[in-house]
Amino acid sequence: MAQTLLRIDHDLRTTLRLQGYYGLESVVPEGTVVRAKTVVNDNRWDDNEAATGGLCSEVVAAGAAAARAVGVRLAGVDILTVDPGVPLDGSGGVVLEVNTTPGYYYHYRRKGEAAPVATMILERLVGGSS
Repeated sequence: MAQTLLRIDHDLRTTLRLQGYYGLESVVPEGTVVRAKTVVNDNRWDDNEAATGGLCSEVVAAGAAAARAVGVRLAGVDILTVDPGVPLDGSGGVVLEVNTTPGYYYHYRRKGEAAPVATMILERLVGGSS
Protein backbone atom coordinates (compact mmCIF):
# COMPACT_ATOMS: atom_id res chain seq x y z
CA MET A 1 0.00 0.00 0.00
CA ALA A 2 1.36 3.40 -0.96
CA GLN A 3 1.78 6.12 1.64
CA THR A 4 0.48 9.02 -0.44
CA LEU A 5 -2.33 9.65 -2.90
CA LEU A 6 -1.52 9.28 -6.58
CA ARG A 7 -1.10 12.71 -8.20
CA ILE A 8 -2.75 13.22 -11.57
CA ASP A 9 0.02 14.81 -13.62
CA HIS A 10 1.72 14.66 -17.01
CA ASP A 11 3.63 11.48 -16.12
CA LEU A 12 0.44 9.65 -15.13
CA ARG A 13 -1.46 10.74 -18.25
CA THR A 14 1.45 9.90 -20.59
CA THR A 15 2.11 6.52 -18.96
CA LEU A 16 -1.56 5.56 -19.33
CA ARG A 17 -1.71 6.81 -22.93
CA LEU A 18 1.33 4.71 -23.91
CA GLN A 19 -0.59 1.64 -22.71
CA GLY A 20 -3.63 2.52 -24.77
CA TYR A 21 -5.68 4.24 -22.07
CA TYR A 22 -6.68 7.70 -23.28
CA GLY A 23 -8.37 9.12 -20.26
CA LEU A 24 -8.90 8.69 -16.56
CA GLU A 25 -12.32 7.26 -17.38
CA SER A 26 -10.84 4.30 -19.31
CA VAL A 27 -12.20 0.93 -18.22
CA VAL A 28 -9.49 -1.65 -17.64
CA PRO A 29 -10.32 -5.34 -18.15
CA GLU A 30 -10.45 -7.32 -14.92
CA GLY A 31 -7.09 -8.79 -13.94
CA THR A 32 -5.10 -6.35 -16.07
CA VAL A 33 -2.07 -4.74 -14.48
CA VAL A 34 -1.70 -1.11 -15.48
CA ARG A 35 1.39 0.96 -14.80
CA ALA A 36 0.32 4.38 -13.52
CA LYS A 37 3.63 6.27 -13.57
CA THR A 38 7.22 5.92 -14.64
CA VAL A 39 8.63 7.65 -11.55
CA VAL A 40 7.27 7.17 -8.05
CA ASN A 41 8.94 8.41 -4.89
CA ASP A 42 6.88 6.15 -2.68
CA ASN A 43 6.82 2.55 -1.67
CA ARG A 44 5.09 0.00 0.50
CA TRP A 45 6.11 -0.44 4.12
CA ASP A 46 7.42 -3.95 3.48
CA ASP A 47 9.80 -2.63 0.80
CA ASN A 48 11.79 -0.89 3.57
CA GLU A 49 14.51 -2.94 5.23
CA ALA A 50 17.16 -1.97 7.74
CA ALA A 51 20.60 -1.75 6.18
CA THR A 52 22.63 -0.47 9.10
CA GLY A 53 24.04 -3.87 10.02
CA GLY A 54 25.70 -4.31 6.63
CA LEU A 55 27.03 -0.79 6.04
CA CYS A 56 30.77 -0.41 5.69
CA SER A 57 32.40 2.57 7.38
CA GLU A 58 33.18 4.22 4.02
CA VAL A 59 29.46 4.32 3.08
CA VAL A 60 28.65 5.89 6.46
CA ALA A 61 31.48 8.40 5.95
CA ALA A 62 30.17 9.27 2.46
CA GLY A 63 26.73 9.99 3.93
CA ALA A 64 28.21 12.12 6.71
CA ALA A 65 30.35 14.04 4.21
CA ALA A 66 27.30 14.72 2.04
CA ALA A 67 25.39 16.11 5.06
CA ARG A 68 28.36 18.31 5.99
CA ALA A 69 28.64 19.53 2.39
CA VAL A 70 25.16 21.05 2.57
CA GLY A 71 25.81 22.41 6.06
CA VAL A 72 23.25 20.51 8.10
CA ARG A 73 23.57 18.79 11.45
CA LEU A 74 20.76 16.30 10.82
CA ALA A 75 19.92 14.84 7.42
CA GLY A 76 18.56 11.83 5.64
CA VAL A 77 21.04 10.76 2.97
CA ASP A 78 19.83 8.61 0.09
CA ILE A 79 22.53 6.31 -1.24
CA LEU A 80 22.20 3.95 -4.19
CA THR A 81 24.47 0.92 -4.18
CA VAL A 82 24.28 -2.74 -5.06
CA ASP A 83 26.37 -3.64 -2.00
CA PRO A 84 26.38 -1.38 1.08
CA GLY A 85 29.14 -3.54 2.53
CA VAL A 86 31.77 -2.07 0.20
CA PRO A 87 32.79 1.55 -0.53
CA LEU A 88 30.68 3.39 -3.10
CA ASP A 89 33.51 3.62 -5.62
CA GLY A 90 33.92 -0.16 -5.44
CA SER A 91 30.24 -0.90 -6.07
CA GLY A 92 29.41 1.85 -8.54
CA GLY A 93 27.26 3.44 -5.86
CA VAL A 94 26.43 7.11 -5.43
CA VAL A 95 25.05 9.58 -2.92
CA LEU A 96 21.75 10.43 -4.57
CA GLU A 97 20.47 13.24 -2.37
CA VAL A 98 20.59 14.84 1.04
CA ASN A 99 17.24 15.52 2.69
CA THR A 100 17.49 18.32 5.23
CA THR A 101 14.09 17.34 6.63
CA PRO A 102 14.37 13.55 6.70
CA GLY A 103 11.26 11.38 6.87
CA TYR A 104 11.25 9.10 9.86
CA TYR A 105 8.07 7.32 8.85
CA TYR A 106 9.93 4.74 6.77
CA HIS A 107 11.86 3.56 9.82
CA TYR A 108 8.71 2.89 11.82
CA ARG A 109 6.96 1.10 8.97
CA ARG A 110 9.38 -1.46 7.58
CA LYS A 111 9.87 -5.16 7.15
CA GLY A 112 11.00 -6.72 10.39
CA GLU A 113 11.32 -4.73 13.59
CA ALA A 114 10.50 -1.02 13.61
CA ALA A 115 13.14 1.47 14.71
CA PRO A 116 11.98 4.55 16.67
CA VAL A 117 14.48 6.81 14.91
CA ALA A 118 12.89 10.12 15.95
CA THR A 119 13.00 9.08 19.60
CA MET A 120 16.63 7.99 19.34
CA ILE A 121 17.62 11.28 17.67
CA LEU A 122 15.80 13.40 20.25
CA GLU A 123 17.38 11.46 23.12
CA ARG A 124 20.80 12.00 21.60
CA LEU A 125 20.26 15.72 20.92
CA VAL A 126 18.54 16.57 24.20
CA GLY A 127 19.66 13.97 26.68
CA GLY A 128 23.14 13.22 25.41
CA SER A 129 22.53 9.45 25.59
CA SER A 130 23.54 6.80 23.03
